[in-house]
Amino acid sequence: TNAHTLRFNNSRWIRFRNITIQNNGTAAGMGVHFFNGSNDIIIKKCRIIVNSTSTSTAFKAISTVNTAIVSDGTGCGNGGSSGLFNIYIDSNTISGGYFGIFLTSSYTVTSIPYYFFITNNTIENAFYYGIGAANAPCYLIEGNYVKMRTGNANSYGFYHCNGSNSGNRIYNVSSNIWENCGYAAIQWQTNNPSTNTSIPHIVSNNWVKPTFTSTNPIGIYLNFTRNTKVYNNTVLMNQ
Repeated sequence: TNAHTLRFNNSRWIRFRNITIQNNGTAAGMGVHFFNGSNDIIIKKCRIIVNSTSTSTAFKAISTVNTAIVSDGTGCGNGGSSGLFNIYIDSNTISGGYFGIFLTSSYTVTSIPYYFFITNNTIENAFYYGIGAANAPCYLIEGNYVKMRTGNANSYGFYHCNGSNSGNRIYNVSSNIWENCGYAAIQWQTNNPSTNTSIPHIVSNNWVKPTFTSTNPIGIYLNFTRNTKVYNNTVLMNQ
């Protein structure tokens, strides 16, 4: 509990730039925690570092789960969410953790397309998910280089589970590089996505490297996915 280096608690209109944010915890650790309805925050050109050898869910480089218990927020069990929006994670080096980044939000305004902007980051040495999302209504994940920790044949570069959206809110996973993904580069399960065909969800221009370690890997897996444009992706399989 409360094993964070930096927490934003009901905070807004803040910018962090060119700062090293490191957590040296050995039992639990979180680099950055967005909590309790924070919004309009930018983390740019920072180094965010947590344990890169543990396989415990108690380590996350960046988390948006609305609880102080660092092990909450795994897969489809998001551990509770708050009304986060306008969170910008841009051009950072993010290292270690069970997750590199975990996204969730209960914000309900439908007029804006994205609540989270995850752009141009290097995300490395995450154990299970490079980027994970559960019940996240909308996001832009673009221009990131995600290189998973070696040795886990069950890891995912990106994993989305659940989530409903409507109005102008969309999911966009584009122009990313995915490497060392044990099982899957992109697994996307969106149970109730918007059906507004004039504003489709997008999976485009991703490059999946042939560095899988599972004997039955998946490049891109779209599960319960609707109203989505998938185009110009390069997926190279090595199994």
